Amino acid sequence: MKVLIAEDNVNDRKILMLNIKRHGCEVVAAEDGEEALRLAAEHQPDLIISDALMPQMDGFELLRRLKQEKNLAAIPFVFYSAVYTGKKEEELALSLGAEAFIVKPMEPEAFWLRLQEICEIRKTREMLPPAGLSAGQEDFIRRYSRIVATKLEEKVRELARAKEKIETDEQRFSLLFYSMRDTIIITDQQRNIINANPPALRKMFGYELEEIKGKKTRILYADEPSFVKTGQELFDQKEELAGKLVEVLMMRKNGEIFPAEISVFKISAADNASICKGGLIRDITERKKAEEEIKKSGDEWQLTFDSISDIVTIQDMDFRIKRCNKATYHLLQTSPEQVINKPCFEVFRSASSPCKNCPTTRIFNSRDTHEYSVEITHPTLQKTFQVTASPIYSEKGRMHGVVHFAKDITKQKELETHLRQAQKLEAIGTLAGGIAHDFNNILTAILGYADLVRMNAPENATIHSDIQQIHKAGMRAKELVRQILTFSRQAEEVHQPVKIQHIIKEALKLLRASIPASIEIRRKINEDCQAIMADATGIHQIIMNLCTNSYHAMRDTGGVIEISLKTMELDSQEINRRSLDLQPGQYAQLSISDTGCGMDKPTMERIFDPYFTTKNKGEGSGLGLAVVYGIVKGYGGAISVASMPEKGTTFTLHFPVAERGNPLDIKHESEKMNLPGGTERIMVVDDELAITQMLRKILERLGYAVTSFTSSVEAMQYFTEHSDRFDLVISDQTMPEIMGDELAIRLLQVRPDIPIVICSGFSERINGRKAGELGIKEYVMKPLIPADMARMIRQVLDAAQNR
Repeated sequence: MKVLIAEDNVNDRKILMLNIKRHGCEVVAAEDGEEALRLAAEHQPDLIISDALMPQMDGFELLRRLKQEKNLAAIPFVFYSAVYTGKKEEELALSLGAEAFIVKPMEPEAFWLRLQEICEIRKTREMLPPAGLSAGQEDFIRRYSRIVATKLEEKVRELARAKEKIETDEQRFSLLFYSMRDTIIITDQQRNIINANPPALRKMFGYELEEIKGKKTRILYADEPSFVKTGQELFDQKEELAGKLVEVLMMRKNGEIFPAEISVFKISAADNASICKGGLIRDITERKKAEEEIKKSGDEWQLTFDSISDIVTIQDMDFRIKRCNKATYHLLQTSPEQVINKPCFEVFRSASSPCKNCPTTRIFNSRDTHEYSVEITHPTLQKTFQVTASPIYSEKGRMHGVVHFAKDITKQKELETHLRQAQKLEAIGTLAGGIAHDFNNILTAILGYADLVRMNAPENATIHSDIQQIHKAGMRAKELVRQILTFSRQAEEVHQPVKIQHIIKEALKLLRASIPASIEIRRKINEDCQAIMADATGIHQIIMNLCTNSYHAMRDTGGVIEISLKTMELDSQEINRRSLDLQPGQYAQLSISDTGCGMDKPTMERIFDPYFTTKNKGEGSGLGLAVVYGIVKGYGGAISVASMPEKGTTFTLHFPVAERGNPLDIKHESEKMNLPGGTERIMVVDDELAITQMLRKILERLGYAVTSFTSSVEAMQYFTEHSDRFDLVISDQTMPEIMGDELAIRLLQVRPDIPIVICSGFSERINGRKAGELGIKEYVMKPLIPADMARMIRQVLDAAQNR
């Protein structure tokens, strides 16, 4: 379907065209009736949609002319108007032959459905000559003129109402302008006076408007510096300085000088272009006199005021600081010129509005006599203040300001934080024992059953490599449990010769699995690097901590972590150059560097402090690098850091090499299964069924006769009746009913020569020394490694036979 649109409004025409084209129609558009008449003859459309009010030729004349053309009269015609919307207009349109008269606006989809409905109705009925044409040309003109006259009358009434409103607004503005107590000066961009409110001008300056109009505002100032100051700080600023006030000296017509407070506002046109500026001048003579009187009479009070070590300010109802004690300037590192008469939130936080939960705001809102207190952090000073505000009332009971106290509680908050961290660590230490006990029992079963599978598998079975991996993982878990106990001071750290290149490789395997591929890990490891005296778990913790820090520095950008290890000789000159707290000698140098965000000098000076962290809240405890520092110093080494913002960071660690001893093989290679055995009779007591079954199977495979119990009471009863049937007792320490050490005492009372071995996942009740004092031959920490267990049992039995 081809549709002709006649619409003089560009936007309305575009919207109509898009709506009709969207439904697959061809559209021809005209800007007025004359163009539409020509296009109708040229394109022969299937439908014409026309506005009523258009230049050149409106919609009514267009319709009348179309109906007079034989080849155009049959085209359906629809009015779509926002101006002619009355009943008379609709009747005229329909009488001239229009199919419909639709009032703007209408939803696009509803409009399209209406057009479809019109077209369908048009198809089903016979076309009749329009009633308007039969009445003759004079009738059309008469009816059309009445409609136009009505619309003109409505427009005249609208204009009259608009004019009345403008006059009312102008009158209100004039009343407001003339009633202002402060002087308002309107100037052009060159500060030439255009207008002023005469009553205030006359009272404040003694001038009539005609005396100063057209002159520079300099005429109102006492001196050139005051005029220049106002220009620099207010009038000459490109942006509007909302709320900014400047105090200057002004001069009345009679030569009297007085202090004034000026603020500036911009007067803009509709397009926001600046036309002129206004200055609001307030005479503050009385206020200044009052301030002077207070100053003269308050010397003694000021001494007391300044002796308070906390920040104390007195503020008015506009949050402006009127008075401060010396502690304010000292703690905020500022001066009176930067504080007095400025809003407190600007001074304390460089903000443009009051702080969240501001106690002063609460006082102003509540208007009661209560004081309010809240903690507020100063971002620049990095200090936390306990801020308290109390209302100040006049003798008549009217609030006219607040006294504002700010106590520096930064150290107190830090101590509270440290206390909470210490409590957390204490809780971790308390839990560590229980975790270690349960976890070591689990590991005992895992490692024991893994070795059982290996024992039972054919010698060349591929399952041996899988079991070896289980064994390796179990040994790593064993080390981690020991690390938990060491960190919580539940176990002593053992230093022995360690080749850390193996630990580095193993730690990097764990890291590679948890660090994204956008971060590359490079290694420069000297395989011949000498062993150091250390703890394998501590070295592992150092590498994991430092590499994790490097990852956090690059997690948003990606980058490279490089780990290098080598042996080097440090003489006195090199030690002094590097500022290391070391003695000359041979050292293993471990370096971990990254290409991350780096650190500035103040941060580098604090990174090893306990509880200091650069991570976001909730991401770090602030203990990682402090722990690393403690571990390195415990090994007799030193750690240093080099970094620059956006240039990455390098940690360099030096460890003295071990002088003697065989290095610990941390690769946890599986032991060969050539284990010592025997034919002796052994009682096994453990409340964990999985452990008693595992020990029974391993010991029986080694040739021993085993009787096992999961109840210490049952074990005691059986031993009392059959004590001569056993050559050795192996018992868990932590059991219900009778603990391991108590069971050992009772067993020795029945048979003093019976050798007893106590095993424990963790116990605060007994250790190796106490066990020896009770007559227990061996005290073994879980998890139990079958190979170690087999050798220990053989040694205990052999020692008992020799006795």
